[in-house]
Amino acid sequence: MADSQEAGQGLPLDSYERVICLCRTFMQLDNQYLNTGNLLHLDESIHAGKEALLASSVDCPAPLPVLHSLGIRLQTRYAATSSEEDLDESIQVGREALNIAVEGHPYRPVIVYSLGIALKNKYLRTGALETLLESIGIQQQVIESIPRDSPDMPGLVGSLANSIGGKYVRFGVAEDLEKTIQLITEALYLAPENHIDRVGWISNLGARFRDKFLRTGLTTDLDEAIETMQRAANLVPEGHPIKATTLSNLGLGLIDRYRQADSMADLDAAIDFMRVAVETTPDNQVDWITYSSNLGGALVDRYERTAAVTDAREALRFLQDASDASRRDSQARIILLSKLAVALRQIYLKSGSTSDLEESLQMSRRALQETPEDDPNWAVAANNLSLALGDVHARNDTVADLEESIRIGRAALDATPKDLPLWPQRASKLSIRLGERSSKLGATRDDSAVQSGQESLNATHEHHSRRAHRLNNLGMQFRERYRRTGSMADIDESIKACKDAVQAISDDSPNRAMWFSSLSASLLEKHLRSESLDDLDESIGRPLAVARLPKQHWPLLGIEFQRTKAESDIEESIQSIRRAISVTQLDHAALPSFLFNLGSSLHNRYKYNTGPGALPDLDEAIDLGRQAVAATSSNKSGYVATGVGTDLDEAISYQEGTLNECDARSIDRVTAGREIIRCCAIRAEWQRAYEAAKVAIPIVSKLTIRSLEISDKHYQLGQIAGLASDAAAVALHAGKLPLVALGFLEQGRGVLATSLEELRIDLLKLKEIYPDLAEQFVRLRDELELPISRESSPLSVEGGTFSQQAQATRRFETGIKFDNLITEIRSMSGFEEFLAAPNEGAVRSAAKDGPIVVINISDYRCDAILIEPHVVRSIPLPDLSTADITSRTLIGNPGGPKALKWLWDTVTKPALTELGFTQPQFCRDELATYMVDSHRFPIHAAGYHYKGSCQTVLDRVMSSYASSVKAMIYSRERPRMKSSDSMQVVLVAMENTPEHTSLPFTVEEVAGVHDVCASMASKVIEPAPNKKSIMASLSDCDIFHFAGHGHSDSMIPAQSYLCLQDWKTDQLTVETLLATNIRQRSPFLAYLSACGTGQIRDDKSWDESIHLISGFQLAGFRNVIGTLWEVNDQLSADMARITYEGLKRWGMVDRSVCLALHCASIKLRDRWLDKLQECKHTSRLANPPFGTDEQLDANNASVGADERQRFPRDIIPVKEEEDQWPEPANWVPYICYSV
Repeated sequence: MADSQEAGQGLPLDSYERVICLCRTFMQLDNQYLNTGNLLHLDESIHAGKEALLASSVDCPAPLPVLHSLGIRLQTRYAATSSEEDLDESIQVGREALNIAVEGHPYRPVIVYSLGIALKNKYLRTGALETLLESIGIQQQVIESIPRDSPDMPGLVGSLANSIGGKYVRFGVAEDLEKTIQLITEALYLAPENHIDRVGWISNLGARFRDKFLRTGLTTDLDEAIETMQRAANLVPEGHPIKATTLSNLGLGLIDRYRQADSMADLDAAIDFMRVAVETTPDNQVDWITYSSNLGGALVDRYERTAAVTDAREALRFLQDASDASRRDSQARIILLSKLAVALRQIYLKSGSTSDLEESLQMSRRALQETPEDDPNWAVAANNLSLALGDVHARNDTVADLEESIRIGRAALDATPKDLPLWPQRASKLSIRLGERSSKLGATRDDSAVQSGQESLNATHEHHSRRAHRLNNLGMQFRERYRRTGSMADIDESIKACKDAVQAISDDSPNRAMWFSSLSASLLEKHLRSESLDDLDESIGRPLAVARLPKQHWPLLGIEFQRTKAESDIEESIQSIRRAISVTQLDHAALPSFLFNLGSSLHNRYKYNTGPGALPDLDEAIDLGRQAVAATSSNKSGYVATGVGTDLDEAISYQEGTLNECDARSIDRVTAGREIIRCCAIRAEWQRAYEAAKVAIPIVSKLTIRSLEISDKHYQLGQIAGLASDAAAVALHAGKLPLVALGFLEQGRGVLATSLEELRIDLLKLKEIYPDLAEQFVRLRDELELPISRESSPLSVEGGTFSQQAQATRRFETGIKFDNLITEIRSMSGFEEFLAAPNEGAVRSAAKDGPIVVINISDYRCDAILIEPHVVRSIPLPDLSTADITSRTLIGNPGGPKALKWLWDTVTKPALTELGFTQPQFCRDELATYMVDSHRFPIHAAGYHYKGSCQTVLDRVMSSYASSVKAMIYSRERPRMKSSDSMQVVLVAMENTPEHTSLPFTVEEVAGVHDVCASMASKVIEPAPNKKSIMASLSDCDIFHFAGHGHSDSMIPAQSYLCLQDWKTDQLTVETLLATNIRQRSPFLAYLSACGTGQIRDDKSWDESIHLISGFQLAGFRNVIGTLWEVNDQLSADMARITYEGLKRWGMVDRSVCLALHCASIKLRDRWLDKLQECKHTSRLANPPFGTDEQLDANNASVGADERQRFPRDIIPVKEEEDQWPEPANWVPYICYSV
């Protein structure tokens, strides 16, 4: 060898003899390396080969075997050192050799084989697609050019399989995967049993079968993959270069089986195999990075299952070491960043450590930033970041993080080919986050969550291992949409999907209890809607159905027990939940729910068996409550807010912790505040209850952000209905001023109306002083008032088009800007109170036209808060109770004699007496405005109605309603209507409405209104009776009069509507009106002569007073007349005619509306009394059952000559022993909302 080197040095540099000598030296050194495996010998060999190559020329080329061997040795050193220079030189040498070895040359197949491997390694190193495609192309050419029985054929086919397999990994095309499996199978068939690459091909075939499983989810594919990889591992002797690869691949397959079957034996074996792969591979080799990454991921899986901290630490160490060992700009490093982020996220989900979550989020962002957008790993990095942002939202209740999670998750989904197995998985995850956004931000009818879940399911094979998960997710999304929309079709679809999920999962699956309980939750929702015992029985029949129900309900069998009081029901409930707990891991996320529900059932059994023998149930319930709280780790708010299963002191303590935890969800904090009030009320700890209310009430407005659509705001506020009334009650119990109690009501009721009023406030003063701020206000307000389009378009990553989700995100960002602008305006001199809650001075000023009476009804006490220009005070209403109200609402006649007398005795008489209204008013100068927490009763008509009586509201004051004091203030700040000489009146008469009874008097009614308005020189318009025409006419009218049918929606008040000709296809709903802004014109009056335009049938909607009357007022009408319930067709015509005659008499000013309706009501009431007097043929007209006024009110001795002069007729009261009159009091339901 030394002689050859010396001989070469003595020859001319360009001589052929010198090239031959250097080539001979290279071959000798190459043989030496092959014999020793010493890397120093490898370096010497490569150095000699390079010298030989440099000495060669076109006229004196290096021999082909030398070029081929040098290329192989360069690849060998690349594998040992990861030197990209060696890899590039290997490819260059290979290409030169291929140019020399023309088609048919015996060396061409082996050269192509080596070059193909080098090009694939270059692709793996850089992601340069052209190198992979070049590799595939040249290998295919050679295979096609040589005989099938050539000894080179197996190696070429196996190499081509590796390259096409790499293409599959890049693009995920199923045909490439099938081609890869076919080629490996062919290579194994062609190769002799002792072929050097045979074991490697078997291992590679197992890996491809695993890829097939990941695509199809079929257990048969996974079993074949593991069996093949196990065979490869058994065939490879210890110390063989590919031993580590076979073990690492086998470990990956076992982990897949663990995730499918929850077999700890598979997971432990996988970690053992992967650990051997890492330990037997030098840490300076490229494969060591892959093996360490795989082992780190497996350790994260085991930590997730066992919570062993050592596994978590070791996982992070292996992943970090692998990341550090990879080149900063390499594809492997980008993948490892994503894996590290995923590992940290999984550790956070188990430990709850905020630092792990933050680090995961930062690393996910880095991975996405460093990944080129055309790299297939970009979608992986984007999906990981989306999941991390979803976790941040779940922890902090931050809407911005949820929006970003959805935006990035959608981009990741768009970047994932639909036929890739990851597509349905990512679509399902996106569906969950879209469902969360729909619940929190709306739209109520947003179909995106259901649509994404359905698409995920459609892309999932019928026998896929994840199909049950995706069915259950779809069922959840249908159930959540049902809760927002009330559509029975949605809950039926939810039940169907959940049933399919239960049927698709194996009996021994660890998720079986969760799937059963999800089905039970849907069945329960349907039962609560339909009250069908079949639905309840079916939900109870599920062996583990009671495992995970909404926290606000008793467990299912507990509900059945409440119905039947049968011990068998509660016993079965308890036993079923115990079975659920027995099959649940101690660290399972569902365990707190299971413990909570069992504690609830035991508490239930204790309440109905209060003897000494029942105390163990109570003790166990308390203990279970503590366990449930402890098991929730740091997120306790979901369980402590219920107070079930803990003693009172401990319950209040936990709830106070939730209330004061600023990072907790707003709804959890408000719910905790309500529960503190409830618990404190049991022991009359009113000051402590007041302190809780003081924190909770200001949070209410945070439940509805400005970007929400109207129906979604209403849904959110319905969850805490009644809280403001309870807060006001405890404030008065605690000895606070009535103004404080009123403040709670103003902050916690009418929140939706306030949010709209704030958007539509008059800006004249602001425009004069700060025009730039006013311009910003108008621009942002107009953006917020634009409705979200229902016509979805695909989301463009570049932002070129806007879907519903993109529009919702834009609205959310605009809402934040709007709130920041309000803060800026309040910092300006003279605008410190801009859009702030009214202060005491403003509240008292609101009573300048007459006192305001606010009726507050709570389980804890009932009061009337009286607002006068000089004082705000309150009086208790001890004879009024929620129980009495509920019973009268459910079974009573709200317009009957009993209800009106009861209202007088318990509510209106005490309030009017305190205000000094003890006599009938003749001049009617006083105006009292009643604001009640519901419109279930006609406060304005309360009293003892018979000839000569003055014991009625109608005879002492004229009444107007309002939703809140601040609503009155905002309304009065609007500019008044223009002069009446140019008024425009829009009249609509719906005598015949499709699928409704005929209303013949509507034509007469509208004709009477037309005549009165025409006599005032008004322009009268009668548009087509459809939504489009009427909405167009509203923008330019002063009076709108509708006579026809009205529909009051019992479940979603915002969907109440006027029945027009096109009511079946395009309804004019409350939501339509709330989204309408015609305040610039400030129309004078909307008269809604239809049934129930002021009616609310949903208990959760009382606080917001959402109905057709308020809808027209919020749209911009200064005054609205409507009805509380069904009205009489003929009397409606009379009421309208008399009211408009009054408007003509007293002028088109705001006060005239209330006065005109008041006088029309008195006139029709008196006419009704005359009819009662004429009913002398019945025994009901015998004697006054109530006595004279003196007997009715001993304190009111002044009733005499003056009143008798007002009613110069005999006092003949009607005997009323039943809750009805011989002649219905059809004048009662008409009410007025006036400024």
